[in-house]
Parts: sequence; structure tokens; C-alpha cells
Amino acid sequence: MNVVLALAAFSREAFQLSSIRDAGLFALDFSEQELGQRAMPVWLFDAEPVRIPPPWREPPETWADRWLTHDPPGGDSPEQDRERGSLALVSGELFQDRRQLAPLQRAVVDVCSGSGGRPTVALVFLTGRPLDDTQALQVMAEAAAYPVFWVFLTASRGEEREGPGEAGQGSGAFDFLDRVPQASRNFAVIRTSGWSSWARLRRSAAIRRAVSRWLRGLPLTVVEPPEQELPEPADAPPKPSGSR
Repeated sequence: MNVVLALAAFSREAFQLSSIRDAGLFALDFSEQELGQRAMPVWLFDAEPVRIPPPWREPPETWADRWLTHDPPGGDSPEQDRERGSLALVSGELFQDRRQLAPLQRAVVDVCSGSGGRPTVALVFLTGRPLDDTQALQVMAEAAAYPVFWVFLTASRGEEREGPGEAGQGSGAFDFLDRVPQASRNFAVIRTSGWSSWARLRRSAAIRRAVSRWLRGLPLTVVEPPEQELPEPADAPPKPSGSR
């Protein structure tokens, strides 16, 4: 299974709050503990997704301080930021308030198709409504042909809700998704209202149930090795001398 993570970088203000950092840490922990895969790739996006490195030989909190806060600790100068690697390296491509979701969706579909159609779970955290509804609708319809499951974590204050069947009417920023019948079982909208331990547990359970239902609905795929690589039966008669 592929697991990818994308966090909206629509405005600098959101990166001065803790929600982006908390969302990123939650998604990393969920992907490893519940899905058994480290999120890869990790993107920040406003229009075109900007790839950032996942945690590597460092605590996730240290990674989040560097990449998911606008003013990472210890950034005394641009030179030091450049040497350490931080959000300062990519911020010129972000924070323009373009709020486009479709380019990110296409990138997720590319990950799925590039891996030979492996089931792909995309964890997408949004801090506001995307402005490219028409394009997003089109990509959602196109993506329905691939085994991609979208988990949209929204930064609204409404009650958290789960699931493929509950994201139609009253889904706030995602009201338009209920007009895509092909995507009706391929996404979940989870409304976030804080990152307490209890909220994280509820959120994990909701996403886990939604992903499990989706996986159960996928057709079984059995991949066998090519015929020439199949092992000989243990009781097979010896091959004639000179045979190939």
C-alpha cells in the first residue's frame, strides 16, 4: 500500500499556529501505527505540490519544527536555515492563497499509477476551502478509476464525522464532493476540532474504519511470478539430458 501525506500551505498564518504541525505529526503516526507504512511522499501545497523530506534519523517532532512551522526554532539567519534545511527553502512556492486542490490530486494519482496500481491512501489536511471546485470534481471522477482513497482532514470547528456516506450534505468545504457519484465510496471527510489525546483516538478510529471498508470493497489481485520463475515440484521427474 502507498500512503501519502499532503498539508495545505494556503497562508503563512496557518503555519504560525500549531494545527499544521499537529496534523502532520498525527498523520505520520497514524500511517505507521495503523497502516503499517511511513507516509511517502510528503507534500506541502497551495497550487502545485512541493515535496519535502519525511523524517529521517531524527525525531518526528524535530522534523515538524523544521518543516511545518513558518519560523522554525534556531533559524538565526537565512544561511543557517539553508544549511539546516527548512521551510525557508520552499516557502517561495507556497503561501500565495491560490487554494488549488486538483494539482495535488493529480500527483496522488501519479503515485498510484506509477506503482502499478497499488492501493493508495492520501491523507490531506486542509485549512480552508479549495477554490478550484470544477477541476477538483473532474480529477475526483478520473481518480475513481484508480484504487485511491482520500482522507480529507478539515480544520473546521464542527463535530468530527466519518466516512464515505457522511460527507455529502453539511460537509462544509466539501459539499461539492457529493456530486461525484463515482467517488462516493472513495473518500472520507474528518472534521478536526483540536488535537487532544481523546480527539486523536477518535480520529484514528474513524479513519481506520473508513479505510478498512474501502479496502474490503477492492477486487482481489493475485500477483504470480512469471512461469519460468515458478519452482519445480519436489516430486517432479528429472529432465532429459540436454534439455533446457
